[in-house]
Amino acid sequence: NAIVVDGGCNNDRCAENVYNTLSKLNINRNADGQYVIEAWIFTHGHSDHNGVLHAFANTYAEKVDVFNFMYQVPSNARVSAVGAGVAGEEAFYELCKALYPNANYINPKTGLDYHFSNATISILYTPDVLWDLDTRITYYNDTSLIFAIRGGETGFLCMGDSGDLAA
Repeated sequence: NAIVVDGGCNNDRCAENVYNTLSKLNINRNADGQYVIEAWIFTHGHSDHNGVLHAFANTYAEKVDVFNFMYQVPSNARVSAVGAGVAGEEAFYELCKALYPNANYINPKTGLDYHFSNATISILYTPDVLWDLDTRITYYNDTSLIFAIRGGETGFLCMGDSGDLAA
């Protein structure tokens, strides 16, 4: 099964790249012939990271089964940062549920491990560590999740677009 991280912008090229990568990697398919994405992780709410979900759904939604979405996107009310394509938490949650109603939403927490098939995702940083409900976020890239994925003989560290404070 696949674990997808981000995916790109809201355009057909990015959507096609995600789908073609599933095909090239020969990702498992379910009984209905859909590729299985065990977890789709969005590092933060900028459209060059999570915008692909819109374009992807237009062409490939029925060709892929997503089991879990993992992200922690602050609500628009908590953001005072300037940045194109910031998606508020409520709107993004509703989009994911509309596209894949059977998928689970995972709100990751710093210090926890999440297990998907033979992979482990260790969450090293989530934005709620730096910002409580009363604090406005001023540098949006510091809302990027930081995590490590390990599986089989390989692994990698993902820092999204983390700024100095988050890193």
